[in-house]
Amino acid sequence: MMKIKFDFIVVLIFVVFLTEIHGENTVQLKQNEWGQESSGIALSILPVQSCISPHDHLEMVMYVKNCSDKTIKFCYNRYHPFASADIDIVTSEGKKIPMTKLGTRRMEFPLLSLSFISLAPQNTAPIHFGEPINKLFDMSLDGQYFISLKSHFIITDHLLEAQSLKSKITIDNNLQKIDKALFLKKQDSWSKSQYGVQISIITDKHLYNEYGPIFIKLISKNISKKNLSMKSDVFNVFDAYELTLKTPSLNRDFRKSKHKDDVQDAVLTLYGQKLFSEKSKKPKSMVIVKPDEEVAETVIVLNRIFDMSEDGIYGLIVSRKFIDENGKEQTVTSDPLPIRVGTALTQDEIDQRIKERQEKEKNTKK
Repeated sequence: MMKIKFDFIVVLIFVVFLTEIHGENTVQLKQNEWGQESSGIALSILPVQSCISPHDHLEMVMYVKNCSDKTIKFCYNRYHPFASADIDIVTSEGKKIPMTKLGTRRMEFPLLSLSFISLAPQNTAPIHFGEPINKLFDMSLDGQYFISLKSHFIITDHLLEAQSLKSKITIDNNLQKIDKALFLKKQDSWSKSQYGVQISIITDKHLYNEYGPIFIKLISKNISKKNLSMKSDVFNVFDAYELTLKTPSLNRDFRKSKHKDDVQDAVLTLYGQKLFSEKSKKPKSMVIVKPDEEVAETVIVLNRIFDMSEDGIYGLIVSRKFIDENGKEQTVTSDPLPIRVGTALTQDEIDQRIKERQEKEKNTKK
């Protein structure tokens, strides 16, 4: 169980603006979807879709039911309901799922926005989670996951809790279809030529402002006038390429570090760890690549391999080894390709907006 590190009652003292909403009896859940009643409240947690592909938007809804014969009022964090709850996600084998970098930050430094709900007897209120659950927990591997929560409520000055039952979600990579038209439009790309080999990195979008898969196409090309030898099998991307992903700095841009160790290598997800561990232990056979010929073309989902849960500008570096015309092993390494995730502003952009506003105010006074 992951539990938030703050006193929910004390937080109320600092809340300046609270809204009141009324529960609606429009949700008809089955009896076996409700947790055990506690202090007149029953909880349920259900996904909007129970079977999705990795990095689809996994939206969860918490349902609260008033099982008593009196109207009750309780409050919750409307920015993120489980900022006041224990969330438990396990695999079908019962193994707990770790949080992503963003999930850990959300738990340690919750954004608070408390709301009151007034719920009539036997009525149910849906509470939508503010972010996709798979952006906060590492659900990058295929398989079945079971999610449950124990939520804390303040009702008439008393801190109470209720427990939901487990809800099943299936992650299936076969549902993730790669549209051939993804890379037909001109998108951001980065090419590096070295020792007669060119590596190209192509993205499917200019900006990943919404949570979803980050498709990256990798291609190696012989741009020399002689035959070269390379690995061409990319069933596992790590068999042909080495990938390094630089995280955003404190100002949300990997190119603008504020101090030493500010920019680090992104960590592999559970899927990325599995992929890396399964790369061929035996050397892959090399193939002859003729001049102007391309090999090792592959499309990967970058944020399924690396934890990219936080907003900012990441830097992808790709390298690969090959044998030149003289039989010597060489390595070609790309320059970092900037990949922007989310809509958060970098410190430079914030400073620029402040400067523009100041200039505008200055001109207005003239």
